[in-house]
Amino acid sequence: AGSFSMFHRISGHSHVSGKSLISLSETQLRCSRQIHKKIKAEIWPRNPKVDETIAIKFHNLPTSSKVRLETTLTSPNEKLNFLSKCQYTVDSSGTLDLTSTPCNGPSYLGVDPMGIFWSMDPQPGSLTRLYSSGPLHYSMDLFDTEDKKLFSTFMVRNIYDSEVSRVDVRRDGIVGTLFVPSGSGPFPAIVKLDGAARIKEDLAASLASKGFVVLALAYFSFEGLPRDYSHVKVEYFERAIDILQDLDIVVEGGGGCSRVFQGV
Repeated sequence: AGSFSMFHRISGHSHVSGKSLISLSETQLRCSRQIHKKIKAEIWPRNPKVDETIAIKFHNLPTSSKVRLETTLTSPNEKLNFLSKCQYTVDSSGTLDLTSTPCNGPSYLGVDPMGIFWSMDPQPGSLTRLYSSGPLHYSMDLFDTEDKKLFSTFMVRNIYDSEVSRVDVRRDGIVGTLFVPSGSGPFPAIVKLDGAARIKEDLAASLASKGFVVLALAYFSFEGLPRDYSHVKVEYFERAIDILQDLDIVVEGGGGCSRVFQGV
């Protein structure tokens, strides 16, 4: 991570209310101002992708206090609702640094800067996995031990670079989504298969950010395709490979296949 000054400052919403200062001494005034300084969050990198480690710090919290951080994941146009709940002890300077402060549960234990993300559980009514390649929206809420909200902020993680192109494919009976890296290529090509009844774009988009042309291919449960995968013919996959090989930006004579198998 970069130096302290490189961190991205995010002014969320502080929920700490100050007491009346009318009858306080100068010493008490200074102490009160210190306690009620506006809570801030610092997140680096500024626009993280899903495969990047994120450093998160909260400042000006009550010193040596115990807090609970609730992190919620949603995604536009998706029934996605994941949640993690993590308890921490703020240090003597009023800072909570997720890169060095151990979590005391319940979602995970120990020190892990990415723990609030990988320990998330789907909530009732939510999808249980990612499908879309759209941005992932996270809200972060800090509570004290009496369930009083101290602070709220948010962040967005992107699955792929803005330079990557996304194209819906409906050609020669082929159904899928094509992701193309920026640049003139030629690039290696991958056909991405998944056992779901919808196109799963997240991994395909992420691979495109690494320099691959990726076709996330549907092969059943779409209009013009068999109702289930037991009736799919091998010629369908051959046509998909031919479409990729016809692209000028694809390396000639080479390609790969990525397949996620579903258990029964």
